[in-house]
Parts: sequence; structure tokens; C-alpha cells
Amino acid sequence: MGFRLGRAWAAGSTDYDFAAVTAARGITLSPSTRLTFAVTGEKRDVESGAVFDQTRLQLNTGVSHRLANGDRIGLSYAITDADADHINYRSTAQSLRGTYAFDKAMGPAKVSASLTFGQTQYPDFQIGFIEVPGGREDRSVYGDVTFFFEDYDYGGFAPSVRLRAGQRDSNVSRYESSEFSIDFQLRSTFCRGAACPPVFAAARGDLIDLQRAGARQSGWPCYGRCQDQFRKKAQICH
Repeated sequence: MGFRLGRAWAAGSTDYDFAAVTAARGITLSPSTRLTFAVTGEKRDVESGAVFDQTRLQLNTGVSHRLANGDRIGLSYAITDADADHINYRSTAQSLRGTYAFDKAMGPAKVSASLTFGQTQYPDFQIGFIEVPGGREDRSVYGDVTFFFEDYDYGGFAPSVRLRAGQRDSNVSRYESSEFSIDFQLRSTFCRGAACPPVFAAARGDLIDLQRAGARQSGWPCYGRCQDQFRKKAQICH
């Protein structure tokens, strides 16, 4: 369960304030496969007027699987419903995202890539006083590659660079666009070098049950990295 409060800006001015609550659940299907679910409710108070305020509900589900070589693949689906007094702010959006993360570093960076397909439907839409027959529909495809330089950490954070490119098509031409961007971020390396809790190995020594060790129950923040590394018979998080 999580709760967020915040403010979003656009072109240097306040766009909207928001409050959101999220409930999430994960299910381990096997030592290498995990299923996740999440529900998020959000209220947005738009600066330009109460008629544009939105109530949003998002459902997410995803599955991730670690391959024999340590690489991880994932597939996720999300659907978001937005309701507002103004018809242009009512929509239903869907997205399907596939990811691939390499276990071994390529040079100084850990590399991951993803491809996302999206569709957003505005059942009622108008431009000025003209209503668009059949509403507005946007379709998009975006790809990105992320390079995480985890060995260059400082104060528990390391740099990350994301290259992103994509295109959005629409039956309302003014909303068509293409994108190429480069993002620079700092990501936490909190778990690096932190000792993991004791574990119990299976008879063959290649399967580890961290739940029996109490790692999940105690809310151990390094759970995911410990689990991955213990499968490789390491004794530290990284």
C-alpha cells in the first residue's frame, strides 16, 4: 500500500495537484517467475479550472521471468479510466509493455530495453465547438534503452541514461507526434554490499527459499537482489 501527494508543472506553470493511493500484490509462481497486480486511484485538481479535474483509476498486471543465463524478461498490461466534467478529459487508455534486462554488464553499464504499445480512446471529443465524429483515438509505440552505471555510485546513488524514441498517431492530426529523448537520472544503489539474511538452500544447492528465512516477512528492502544473488550462491546483495 502506498500514498502519494504532489504537484505537476507544464511550461513553467502549475498544471495540477494530485493525490493517489496504490495497493499492490505479488505472487511467486516459481523460483524464477513472479506475477504482480496493482490498483491505483488518483484525484487531480487542475489549475485551469474545476471542470477539468479528473478522477483516475488504473489497473496493472505483469509477469517477469528470469532465464537460465540470468537475463530477465517481462510483460505488463495496464488500463486507465479517467473521468471529468469536461468531455475532452474523459478517456480510457491501454498499454502493453515488454521488457528485457541483461544480467551481465555491457562494459561499465547494466542494460535493459523495452517496447510499449498504447491506445487511448476519448469517446466524446470536441475541438472548439466542433464535435469529432466517433471521438478521438490515439495509438502509440515507444521503445527505450536504459544504461545503468551502478559501479559509479556516490552517496548511495548511481547515474542512469535512457534513450527513448517513438511515435503517436491520431485521427485528430494536431495530436500526432514523434519523439526522441535522452533522460539522465540518479538511481539508488542502497542494497549494494549490504549483507543478506541467512537462507536455507535446497538439497541440490541451486534453489533458495528466502521466505523460510524470514526475508519477505521482515520487509527486507534488498529482497529482490538478495534472491537473485543467492541463486548464484553469493552471500551479499550485489
